[in-house]
Amino acid sequence: MQYTLKEEVIEQLKLILESIHMLEERNKEISSVHDFLSSPWGMTLLMQT
Repeated sequence: MQYTLKEEVIEQLKLILESIHMLEERNKEISSVHDFLSSPWGMTLLMQT
């Protein structure tokens, strides 16, 4: 299947949206920058973001 430029852009935007949703879910418990730095789990989240 050959994509048109428009379809490619739409697919890329969908991937970006999925990534944003995943980041929001992973970081929903974080309320300040200190939450990233105060625990090993926070540091792991920071490194994955």
